[in-house]
Amino acid sequence: MVLFEPDLVANHVVGINLRYKQVGKDKKVCNGDSIRHTAPSGYNSYYWYTGVLNQSIYGWPGNNYVITVTDYNKCTQTDSIRVFSYIPNAAFTFSQTGGNNYNFSQVVSTYTIYVWDFGDGNSSLLKSPSHVYNVSNTYTSTLKVKDSAAWSASSSQTISVSIINTLSGLPERQPEITAYPNPTDDNMLVQWTKRNAGADLSEIFDMTGKCFYRTKFTGQQTKVLFNSEQFNYQKGIFLIRVSNGLYSQTLRVEWF
Repeated sequence: MVLFEPDLVANHVVGINLRYKQVGKDKKVCNGDSIRHTAPSGYNSYYWYTGVLNQSIYGWPGNNYVITVTDYNKCTQTDSIRVFSYIPNAAFTFSQTGGNNYNFSQVVSTYTIYVWDFGDGNSSLLKSPSHVYNVSNTYTSTLKVKDSAAWSASSSQTISVSIINTLSGLPERQPEITAYPNPTDDNMLVQWTKRNAGADLSEIFDMTGKCFYRTKFTGQQTKVLFNSEQFNYQKGIFLIRVSNGLYSQTLRVEWF
């Protein structure tokens, strides 16, 4: 048997049972390339089922190659070799288990190495990991596997994540809101990206979820200067949220 895989080339010696020779070991070569099958030397004639009369023949995956050899005593023996294609299976499944948590599972669990890339900068070496996405976005999650012979493969799937902001009940977007300086004990300039022509609502929450400041901006305004008055003269960590009825953006800031 011959297995085909990328980036490995071999010449397979066909084992003929004459003179008690053993059949050769399996070989791996580039998928889509040919491999040369060579019968042992020392025989009077060679006949491959394709009609080739040479000692060697080139073969491709998906075929069975049969050779008959004849020695000088006119004894004959037939041997065959089957060429198979082989690539590790890196297929996987995923499911949302609640909120923004996802479970990932590989289809084949017998490989030696599993490397997951969740598409958001995080990874895992577990066979069947779980992962939490923190921002609504479309991610490409990739699994790479390697078997004990160092053969490898990879596959990817697209995951659309929509996270609902618990404060607004709206989908949370990738933050496009900035604050400078942050942290601060003085004025803080907050800027954001405007996505439509509607009004933007700006709110400040403490870490318990209590909103103590709210104002609405119309037109094309995309920045506001906050001071200690807007923060209710408090010190600590706060959440600034900008929303427009379609989505929200939230930024963590510190006032000291």
